[in-house]
Amino acid sequence: MSQSESDKEPSMLPIRPVLVAAAALFFWLPSVFAADRKPAPPPLVVPENGQAVLTINGQQVQAFLSPGMPNDVYLSRATAVSLFGNEAEVFGKPFGVDIGILSINVGGGGARIGPIRIAGHSAPIALGSVDILVPGRAQWFETNAYEFADALAGPYALPSPIVEFKLRAVREDEASVTVPLGSRNAWWLATTPKTIGKKRVHFAFAPQFKDTVASAAAGAAIVRDLGGSFSGVPQPVEISYGVRRLAREVTLARPLVIGNISIGKILVRTRDYGSAESIADPSEIAPEAAAKEILVKGKRRTMPPSYVVYVGADALKGCSSIRYDKSAALITLSCRPE
Repeated sequence: MSQSESDKEPSMLPIRPVLVAAAALFFWLPSVFAADRKPAPPPLVVPENGQAVLTINGQQVQAFLSPGMPNDVYLSRATAVSLFGNEAEVFGKPFGVDIGILSINVGGGGARIGPIRIAGHSAPIALGSVDILVPGRAQWFETNAYEFADALAGPYALPSPIVEFKLRAVREDEASVTVPLGSRNAWWLATTPKTIGKKRVHFAFAPQFKDTVASAAAGAAIVRDLGGSFSGVPQPVEISYGVRRLAREVTLARPLVIGNISIGKILVRTRDYGSAESIADPSEIAPEAAAKEILVKGKRRTMPPSYVVYVGADALKGCSSIRYDKSAALITLSCRPE
């Protein structure tokens, strides 16, 4: 016996409210989650002078912010004492960084620049900037890295996911180009990696340096790939902590290009973790003397070569800003051709 349409209708009635409720729930849940989700922190825009106030453990500290500054907050000794008391020199977990010519490698119980060792310490901090408060880490040494600020911080040290550093006024013929942002652990400051001559070279934008400077190993890799030779005589360049090392200018046969930045000359460190002896030297310097200048001797020869280039103010003179998007792992260079 067949069922009438009126007999079938009651069996369907309970389903309709369920479907309506499910549809309402589908549209309601995202709105609830969206309401609970905190808005993304605003980008941090750093002015041309790099001056900013950070909050460290609830205390305001005058800081210098730059793309060429460390991945942790570096404090002056006086600032560390004001934050942690008179025991700041022994507070926290002692740490060490090995500063080879243009490199800093973790380990060793202090900052070592050649034969110079500087005791250092590290401690967790509550770091604030532009209404953001996040866990961070501070480091400090017996000698200040630079004398012009109470604290130093680079893109990875700052709590905002996007940090934009203003370098100068925007000009009409600028273009914006993105390059990859290396991981926080790739180097002691934020870099963009680039494979040159089968070597992975880390490029750090460091406008605090007047000239673009490469480690010996990086300089040799660049010259093997692009061609070039030494020119001029050795000249001292600053690292940090008041230490200076000798470097020589290299004129490249073809320009070194990073994004929309073109570099025709670089300074190459002549003594560091690596060797620059493969770079041709057309000067009058005797080969024996040149070899002594650029070879790594003794224990330092056992250290792995450092492939790093610090892109200085000379190469960045056409750029108005450098923007670091840490979530997207991108650096945006806003520059004009020079």
